[in-house]
Amino acid sequence: MRNIILTVLVLALSVGALMAQPVFGARLGMNLANISYKDIDDNGSKIGLHLGGMMQYAVNPNIIIQPELLFSMKGVSWDITGGSDDWSFNYIEIPILAKYNLAMETVKIQPYLGPTIGILLSAKSKWEYSGVSGDTDMKDDLNTIDLGLNIGADVVFMQNFVAGLSYNMGLTNIAKDQPSGADPVYNRAFMVNLGYIFGN
Repeated sequence: MRNIILTVLVLALSVGALMAQPVFGARLGMNLANISYKDIDDNGSKIGLHLGGMMQYAVNPNIIIQPELLFSMKGVSWDITGGSDDWSFNYIEIPILAKYNLAMETVKIQPYLGPTIGILLSAKSKWEYSGVSGDTDMKDDLNTIDLGLNIGADVVFMQNFVAGLSYNMGLTNIAKDQPSGADPVYNRAFMVNLGYIFGN
């Protein structure tokens, strides 16, 4: 895990060293999270937050490389026979986004695509069954690293303000030590946010 994180950070910093002076920003937004798993019926989206910082390197007027560092809440909730269960996952995420900058008269539209690395901080299950409720720590049942893909778009307005919408798709199975033949479990999340770019 440590080697993966260091590799991503070194690549981001190396790219930045070859480009123009970077600018920095911050994001705050909402996640509408879920999981992809065939054995769960009646599952519902879980609302959470994400927040953190971003750094932009302009390769040229149209291409921007944007590493980010985010705290992100994910999970799922669903009804089970006689009760309910709610899973809450907290991650540190490091997206590396390639953005196309389409400058218009009053706004900039910036669609993007890029990989992301999620590092699991905590995982809890809050359940209720037949009138009995409790909490269970799930962290040891999940893989620490979650590799994914982000696709979305930002709109930059009033020069420094950013409104964004994206879809975060997990590509690696988050469940650890599953029996042979078990279906994989993937994180999914729609993310909407507002941000501010300093010195843009």
